[in-house]
Amino acid sequence: MQLWRLKQRVHVSWVIALGCLFFVVGVWLAQYSSLNVWWDVGAGLLAIYGFWSRRIYALPAVALAGILAGMCYGSIVGKGLEVYRPIIGSTVIIQGSVKEDLSTTAKGLATVQLDHIRYKDNDLPGSIWVSVIGHPAAKRGDVVLVRGDATAGFGTFAMTMFTAQIVSVVHPKPGDIGRVVRDWFADAIRKGIPEPGKLGHRIFDGAKECTSA
Repeated sequence: MQLWRLKQRVHVSWVIALGCLFFVVGVWLAQYSSLNVWWDVGAGLLAIYGFWSRRIYALPAVALAGILAGMCYGSIVGKGLEVYRPIIGSTVIIQGSVKEDLSTTAKGLATVQLDHIRYKDNDLPGSIWVSVIGHPAAKRGDVVLVRGDATAGFGTFAMTMFTAQIVSVVHPKPGDIGRVVRDWFADAIRKGIPEPGKLGHRIFDGAKECTSA
Protein backbone atom coordinates (compact mmCIF):
# COMPACT_ATOMS: atom_id res chain seq x y z
CA MET A 1 0.00 0.00 0.00
CA GLN A 2 1.32 3.41 -0.91
CA LEU A 3 2.11 5.74 1.98
CA TRP A 4 -0.17 8.51 0.69
CA ARG A 5 -3.16 6.20 1.16
CA LEU A 6 -2.33 5.82 4.84
CA LYS A 7 -2.44 9.58 5.22
CA GLN A 8 -5.96 9.90 3.82
CA ARG A 9 -8.54 11.26 6.25
CA VAL A 10 -11.74 9.32 6.90
CA HIS A 11 -15.13 10.65 7.92
CA VAL A 12 -15.71 10.98 11.66
CA SER A 13 -18.70 8.61 11.48
CA TRP A 14 -16.36 5.78 10.47
CA VAL A 15 -14.08 6.57 13.40
CA ILE A 16 -17.05 6.48 15.82
CA ALA A 17 -18.32 3.22 14.32
CA LEU A 18 -14.88 1.62 14.65
CA GLY A 19 -14.56 2.73 18.27
CA CYS A 20 -18.03 1.39 19.14
CA LEU A 21 -17.33 -1.93 17.42
CA PHE A 22 -14.13 -2.55 19.37
CA PHE A 23 -15.77 -1.31 22.58
CA VAL A 24 -18.18 -4.26 22.27
CA VAL A 25 -15.20 -6.54 21.62
CA GLY A 26 -13.57 -5.21 24.78
CA VAL A 27 -16.70 -5.88 26.86
CA TRP A 28 -16.66 -9.47 25.59
CA LEU A 29 -12.96 -9.85 26.41
CA ALA A 30 -13.55 -8.60 29.97
CA GLN A 31 -14.90 -12.02 30.94
CA TYR A 32 -11.44 -13.48 30.32
CA SER A 33 -9.24 -10.65 31.58
CA SER A 34 -10.13 -7.66 33.74
CA LEU A 35 -8.60 -4.19 33.75
CA ASN A 36 -8.73 -1.47 36.37
CA VAL A 37 -10.20 1.94 35.71
CA TRP A 38 -6.78 3.55 35.16
CA TRP A 39 -6.61 1.92 31.75
CA ASP A 40 -9.37 4.33 30.73
CA VAL A 41 -6.78 7.12 30.82
CA GLY A 42 -4.75 5.42 28.12
CA ALA A 43 -7.92 4.67 26.17
CA GLY A 44 -8.88 8.33 26.33
CA LEU A 45 -5.50 9.49 25.04
CA LEU A 46 -5.61 7.03 22.15
CA ALA A 47 -9.16 8.06 21.29
CA ILE A 48 -8.26 11.77 21.32
CA TYR A 49 -5.33 11.10 19.00
CA GLY A 50 -7.43 9.01 16.64
CA PHE A 51 -10.32 11.49 16.46
CA TRP A 52 -7.94 14.44 16.05
CA SER A 53 -6.00 12.79 13.25
CA ARG A 54 -8.77 10.83 11.52
CA ARG A 55 -6.21 9.35 9.15
CA ILE A 56 -6.07 5.72 8.18
CA TYR A 57 -2.81 5.09 10.02
CA ALA A 58 -4.48 6.35 13.27
CA LEU A 59 -7.42 3.93 13.12
CA PRO A 60 -5.59 1.17 15.07
CA ALA A 61 -5.30 3.64 17.96
CA VAL A 62 -9.09 4.11 17.89
CA ALA A 63 -9.61 0.34 17.85
CA LEU A 64 -7.25 -0.16 20.78
CA ALA A 65 -8.97 2.66 22.68
CA GLY A 66 -12.32 0.95 22.16
CA ILE A 67 -10.98 -2.39 23.41
CA LEU A 68 -9.43 -0.87 26.53
CA ALA A 69 -12.54 1.15 27.35
CA GLY A 70 -14.76 -1.88 26.79
CA MET A 71 -12.62 -4.12 28.99
CA CYS A 72 -12.62 -1.53 31.79
CA TYR A 73 -16.39 -1.18 31.59
CA GLY A 74 -16.94 -4.93 31.45
CA SER A 75 -14.61 -5.47 34.41
CA ILE A 76 -16.47 -2.92 36.55
CA VAL A 77 -19.89 -4.35 35.68
CA GLY A 78 -18.71 -7.93 36.13
CA LYS A 79 -17.34 -7.25 39.61
CA GLY A 80 -20.57 -5.52 40.59
CA LEU A 81 -22.67 -8.50 39.50
CA GLU A 82 -20.65 -11.05 41.48
CA VAL A 83 -23.02 -10.48 44.43
CA TYR A 84 -25.60 -12.60 42.59
CA ARG A 85 -23.44 -15.73 42.51
CA PRO A 86 -24.28 -16.97 46.05
CA ILE A 87 -28.02 -17.06 45.31
CA ILE A 88 -27.86 -18.72 41.89
CA GLY A 89 -29.54 -22.13 42.09
CA SER A 90 -31.72 -21.36 45.11
CA THR A 91 -35.32 -20.26 45.54
CA VAL A 92 -35.41 -16.57 46.43
CA ILE A 93 -37.82 -13.69 46.92
CA ILE A 94 -36.69 -10.58 45.05
CA GLN A 95 -38.11 -7.07 45.01
CA GLY A 96 -37.65 -4.84 42.00
CA SER A 97 -39.12 -2.10 39.86
CA VAL A 98 -40.62 -2.95 36.48
CA LYS A 99 -38.12 -1.49 34.01
CA GLU A 100 -39.97 -1.94 30.70
CA ASP A 101 -43.48 -2.78 29.53
CA LEU A 102 -44.37 -6.43 29.97
CA SER A 103 -44.14 -8.69 26.94
CA THR A 104 -45.37 -12.22 26.21
CA THR A 105 -43.39 -15.23 25.00
CA ALA A 106 -44.56 -17.78 22.45
CA LYS A 107 -45.55 -20.08 25.33
CA GLY A 108 -47.84 -17.45 26.81
CA LEU A 109 -45.55 -16.43 29.66
CA ALA A 110 -45.34 -12.78 30.65
CA THR A 111 -41.77 -11.48 30.85
CA VAL A 112 -40.72 -8.72 33.21
CA GLN A 113 -37.46 -6.78 33.39
CA LEU A 114 -36.66 -5.58 36.90
CA ASP A 115 -34.12 -3.06 38.16
CA HIS A 116 -33.52 -1.39 41.55
CA ILE A 117 -33.21 -4.94 42.90
CA ARG A 118 -33.54 -5.56 46.63
CA TYR A 119 -32.83 -8.90 48.33
CA LYS A 120 -32.93 -9.42 52.10
CA ASP A 121 -32.72 -5.68 52.80
CA ASN A 122 -29.72 -5.35 50.47
CA ASP A 123 -29.70 -3.32 47.26
CA LEU A 124 -28.19 -5.20 44.32
CA PRO A 125 -26.83 -3.72 41.06
CA GLY A 126 -27.96 -4.42 37.53
CA SER A 127 -31.26 -5.79 36.28
CA ILE A 128 -32.87 -9.24 36.10
CA TRP A 129 -35.19 -10.99 33.65
CA VAL A 130 -38.26 -12.78 34.99
CA SER A 131 -40.95 -14.85 33.28
CA VAL A 132 -44.24 -15.42 35.09
CA ILE A 133 -47.34 -17.49 34.42
CA GLY A 134 -50.49 -15.54 33.64
CA HIS A 135 -50.93 -11.83 33.09
CA PRO A 136 -49.93 -9.90 36.21
CA ALA A 137 -51.45 -6.48 36.85
CA ALA A 138 -48.05 -4.81 36.82
CA LYS A 139 -46.98 -1.90 34.65
CA ARG A 140 -43.77 -0.05 34.02
CA GLY A 141 -42.66 1.72 37.19
CA ASP A 142 -44.53 -0.60 39.58
CA VAL A 143 -42.70 -2.33 42.42
CA VAL A 144 -43.16 -6.10 42.47
CA LEU A 145 -42.17 -8.92 44.79
CA VAL A 146 -41.38 -12.17 42.93
CA ARG A 147 -40.59 -15.69 44.15
CA GLY A 148 -38.78 -18.26 42.04
CA ASP A 149 -35.61 -20.19 41.28
CA ALA A 150 -32.61 -17.97 40.58
CA THR A 151 -30.64 -18.96 37.47
CA ALA A 152 -27.65 -17.46 35.69
CA GLY A 153 -28.24 -14.34 33.65
CA PHE A 154 -27.65 -13.68 29.98
CA GLY A 155 -26.65 -10.62 28.00
CA THR A 156 -26.87 -7.59 30.26
CA PHE A 157 -29.10 -9.37 32.81
CA ALA A 158 -27.39 -10.33 36.05
CA MET A 159 -29.89 -13.09 36.84
CA THR A 160 -32.98 -14.81 35.43
CA MET A 161 -36.05 -16.39 37.01
CA PHE A 162 -38.23 -18.71 34.92
CA THR A 163 -41.94 -19.32 35.67
CA ALA A 164 -41.69 -17.25 38.83
CA GLN A 165 -44.63 -16.16 40.96
CA ILE A 166 -45.49 -12.52 41.60
CA VAL A 167 -46.24 -12.26 45.32
CA SER A 168 -47.36 -8.62 45.37
CA VAL A 169 -47.60 -5.53 43.19
CA VAL A 170 -47.31 -1.97 44.49
CA HIS A 171 -48.44 0.93 42.31
CA PRO A 172 -46.43 3.97 43.49
CA LYS A 173 -47.87 7.45 43.03
CA PRO A 174 -47.34 9.04 40.59
CA GLY A 175 -45.17 6.17 39.31
CA ASP A 176 -43.56 6.30 35.88
CA ILE A 177 -44.63 9.72 34.56
CA GLY A 178 -43.92 8.80 30.94
CA ARG A 179 -46.04 5.67 31.17
CA VAL A 180 -48.87 7.53 32.93
CA VAL A 181 -48.97 10.22 30.22
CA ARG A 182 -48.82 7.59 27.48
CA ASP A 183 -51.69 5.57 28.97
CA TRP A 184 -53.78 8.73 29.49
CA PHE A 185 -53.24 9.75 25.87
CA ALA A 186 -54.09 6.25 24.60
CA ASP A 187 -57.30 6.16 26.66
CA ALA A 188 -58.31 9.56 25.30
CA ILE A 189 -57.71 8.38 21.73
CA ARG A 190 -59.78 5.24 22.30
CA LYS A 191 -62.66 7.27 23.70
CA GLY A 192 -62.60 9.75 20.83
CA ILE A 193 -62.01 7.29 17.99
CA PRO A 194 -63.85 3.93 18.17
CA GLU A 195 -62.10 0.71 17.22
CA PRO A 196 -62.37 -0.31 13.52
CA GLY A 197 -64.75 -3.17 14.29
CA LYS A 198 -67.07 -1.02 16.36
CA LEU A 199 -66.93 1.74 13.75
CA GLY A 200 -67.96 -0.73 11.06
CA HIS A 201 -70.91 -1.91 13.13
CA ARG A 202 -72.02 1.69 13.60
CA ILE A 203 -71.87 2.39 9.88
CA PHE A 204 -73.71 -0.85 9.10
CA ASP A 205 -76.42 -0.12 11.67
CA GLY A 206 -76.83 3.40 10.32
CA ALA A 207 -77.17 2.09 6.78
CA LYS A 208 -79.86 -0.39 7.92
CA GLU A 209 -81.81 2.41 9.60
CA CYS A 210 -81.68 4.56 6.44
CA THR A 211 -82.79 1.63 4.28
CA SER A 212 -85.70 0.74 6.54
CA ALA A 213 -86.80 4.39 6.66
